[in-house]
Amino acid sequence: MMYANKFILSLFLVNLLLLYFYRKISKVLNIYDIPDKQRKIHKYKVPTIGGTIFVLNIFVYLLFLLFFGKNYYPLVFVSNKTIFVFFFLIFSAYFIGILDDKYNISAIKKLFLIFLIVYISALIDQRIVVNKLTFSFTKKEIFLENFSVFFTTICILLFVNAFNMFDGINGQAGLYAVCTSLILLVYGSDLVLVTLVLIPMFFFLFFNIKGKIFLGDSGSICISMFISLIFILNYNISNLFYADQIFLFLLFPGLDMLRLFLERVFSRKSPFQSDSNHIHHILIKKNNKFSTLILTIMVPATLFILYYIFSLKTYTTIALITLYYLFLYFKFK
Repeated sequence: MMYANKFILSLFLVNLLLLYFYRKISKVLNIYDIPDKQRKIHKYKVPTIGGTIFVLNIFVYLLFLLFFGKNYYPLVFVSNKTIFVFFFLIFSAYFIGILDDKYNISAIKKLFLIFLIVYISALIDQRIVVNKLTFSFTKKEIFLENFSVFFTTICILLFVNAFNMFDGINGQAGLYAVCTSLILLVYGSDLVLVTLVLIPMFFFLFFNIKGKIFLGDSGSICISMFISLIFILNYNISNLFYADQIFLFLLFPGLDMLRLFLERVFSRKSPFQSDSNHIHHILIKKNNKFSTLILTIMVPATLFILYYIFSLKTYTTIALITLYYLFLYFKFK
């Protein structure tokens, strides 16, 4: 715990400095989100440095590992290969996001690059591969065998894309990242790893809710990759979760992505075509931003709390989350 306290204090000070100098960082990177009066309705250009702030925290953690050794090694870092793959994926995700923020690469190219780095990484280290599915409601297991690498890659890709699409209004993606991090913490994930999201997100949210900085694709891709890896490593190595629990905790953004894809396909549009039909766009037409955050973040989070406190069945809570999402959609559409 003493080592964790030192690390947390260091992260706290690092993020104070990063946010104090965020304007200078923005000028150096020269990456801004420009309003277009259609999907991007903010009034002024906003620096998209949330991903840079997060990845600098990851870099600080890497320095702690290099200089202070095993005191900061979580249980899920079982080999040097796992450590290499972990950091390779995080930094690669960040650079793909930076490319998108700066040059606005197509969704298909972006997804292909993410697919490629995850697939190659899964071939290198089996620790990040989901080889079997275990469930909370049955002792039966599903062994994925030769399908495991592809299955893992698709799962990560879907969540990264869902999280990216969920980053729509100030505070939404950041609060969702905080909620998933708290879930990891409650279920026993490594404190140091969880604080790598919690601390930068708390500082980021202070400015993001005011509309001063955005995550950008560099942030949403990098953070969702991090969350995916932590869930998978805890599933494979620490056995903290069942497969259906992970599905539950990451469900809400996935429902919105699934609906959007289906609507676009049925409308004979590309499923990757951007529009203003996300759940936050629908809600904000009839609610203010604060109410939208309550409806999309705090209500699902409350259902997770009830799930944990009262030991609800996972499939029951999945049904409740799905019904709640459909209620929001049909009530405010």
